[in-house]
Amino acid sequence: MSEIHHPIHLLSRWCLDAPLVAMGWAIWISRVIGEGHDWNRVGALGAVVWTIYLFDRYWDTRSIAPEARTSLPIRKCLKRSHRRSLVLLISVAMLLGLVSGLRATWSIVDLGVGALLLVLVGAYAVLGIFPRRLRLPFPFKELMVGGVFAGGVFFAGYPEIASVSVILVLAAWSGLGALFFFNCLTISAAERQYDSIADRRAFFATSKRVWPSAWRALLVFPMLSAAVIFRLGDNYFLGAILIVAAGSQLIVSNLVLKQPKWVQPIGDLLLLVGWVALLIDA
Repeated sequence: MSEIHHPIHLLSRWCLDAPLVAMGWAIWISRVIGEGHDWNRVGALGAVVWTIYLFDRYWDTRSIAPEARTSLPIRKCLKRSHRRSLVLLISVAMLLGLVSGLRATWSIVDLGVGALLLVLVGAYAVLGIFPRRLRLPFPFKELMVGGVFAGGVFFAGYPEIASVSVILVLAAWSGLGALFFFNCLTISAAERQYDSIADRRAFFATSKRVWPSAWRALLVFPMLSAAVIFRLGDNYFLGAILIVAAGSQLIVSNLVLKQPKWVQPIGDLLLLVGWVALLIDA
């Protein structure tokens, strides 16, 4: 079986890994520090994330430079003939998001936070479409994706943040934010050859060599977050899952120099551990 048809790439090729990861962590957070999750909010989050990633994949089918195709990540190996399928999936995702959003309960604060997150996503998209050769001295792309992703998870998973300890909320958000940021940096390092041609926003786009140990220190934050959660009590599962997730991402970072094509699908697949933890706690 060729790499491109390997089952492990199926979720990422059709952009299902990111929404499933977001939904899993949102449900887990709502179960641990909230008062029960709202399936409509969680469904809306998954649909919005899926729509965003599908749009990105559709754009890839239009704009990939010929010289970039030799280093094309497997998840982006969709032909122009797949556009109709992508348009259909985008329509389905938007419809699911609309139905879930209308059925969910939103406060004024919720709407404001949601609008802010969408503005950040829009700004990131515009920055990526037009100044394609932009190069920043810090990991803007990875920091933006990781931070907004964590923000969306909390937005959907826990609407009543004010009713719990602010320290607990900050610990959980910083732990997840660092975890997603680490995942983005690891993928960026693995795909640096492709990004050097197609996406200069990526931090490692101009790097000839990378050292995964340079950003492994980020995993200290999930560990510290877990310690805070353990200390506050009654949230042991959330702390434990942060540690497990951080350990899995540390293992994946070892593939950057050896098997770069497997970094993204395996890294994102392991982030689905949020769903496993939910089943254990059920």
